[in-house]
Amino acid sequence: MSTTPLNFKIKHLNPPTENEINRIVDLFKAAFDGDHFGAVLSHGEGLNELQLRACVGAASLGGTIHVAVLPHEEGKEDEIVGAAVWFAPGQVLNSTYVRLEQRAAGWDQFMQAGSEGLRKWWNDYFIPLLIKHSADPTIYGGPSIYPSKTWDLHLFATLPTYQKRGVARALIAHAEAQARESGAMLVLETATELDVMIYERMGFEVRRRVEVQSPVGEARLWFMRKETV
Repeated sequence: MSTTPLNFKIKHLNPPTENEINRIVDLFKAAFDGDHFGAVLSHGEGLNELQLRACVGAASLGGTIHVAVLPHEEGKEDEIVGAAVWFAPGQVLNSTYVRLEQRAAGWDQFMQAGSEGLRKWWNDYFIPLLIKHSADPTIYGGPSIYPSKTWDLHLFATLPTYQKRGVARALIAHAEAQARESGAMLVLETATELDVMIYERMGFEVRRRVEVQSPVGEARLWFMRKETV
């Protein structure tokens, strides 16, 4: 894997085209291939792509999507090598489950394709777990801070062939600069110890670790945040 710096640029897709959504989903599929937490989220039912599409689709309507692109010559499509799906101040991922247009962007398809057990796990267990811990004042500052004064990173990845070349740091720095202007905090949840170490090197701190139960095994979820002021 090359470590030569890339000549990429960061773009805010507002809104992304259907083609861009498809390419971002493909990027996340490649980056998360074999990921245990992805199996937990879909109970091993082979619905990882639908789950990713539900998240990206919701963000295309009510979130913020940044991508790192390698510019190509005129007439050719820029290559998306990294992507970050955020919910900026006032944008809440949980609105995915109540706004009809966001549901139609992928969430309904994911739920309909899954088993009854998967739907029950999301609605009765996993979503309440996320809401409970995110609302805890010791994690993201409580209702006065989250979500009105936070940038919540929901999906984040670089294509494997372009990792360790500054893409991830640039994507985080791009959002951090915007968050700093309004005094907002960066927050995220991640599911591997390696990712925790990567985020810690970028200035994030762990606020809590929780165990997540599922029919395909246990997983861990770390809640992390970074102050910008």
